[in-house]
Amino acid sequence: MAGVLDERVMMNITITGASGFLSQKLAYGLLSASELTDKAGSPSRVEHLTLLDVENPSKKFSNDPRVTFLTGYIKDRLLLEKAISVSTDSISNFMAIVSSGAEKYFDLGMSKNLDSTRAILALVLPSSPPTMRPPPHRQFQMSQWKIQ
Repeated sequence: MAGVLDERVMMNITITGASGFLSQKLAYGLLSASELTDKAGSPSRVEHLTLLDVENPSKKFSNDPRVTFLTGYIKDRLLLEKAISVSTDSISNFMAIVSSGAEKYFDLGMSKNLDSTRAILALVLPSSPPTMRPPPHRQFQMSQWKIQ
């Protein structure tokens, strides 16, 4: 069993909208899990978790050395590049204005729900033709959609 534990892949994960209820649950679950399964089916564990939001997420993660908090807006390209680096394996986007808030404040809803997602995709998807470089191995999750 020790050999399997030593061979685990270390994962770097970013969660946007990290102050929200669902993202807090996800962060807690990821940090609490002794083992995850990566997309290749290999055992892995969280090496680093980056939490990004316009306000600091819960203090319950502040003593975990695997966690980095970033505060600011997702449309800030430099901040987004800090949150999502080349070593990021998985991105969970929970940055959103939902339901009646998005209906009442349409422009804000479009900015948070669409433009922030586009900013993430612009950063992680290859801009050159597929023959120029290999496809990214990152996973992007937003609600029920998954892009690999």
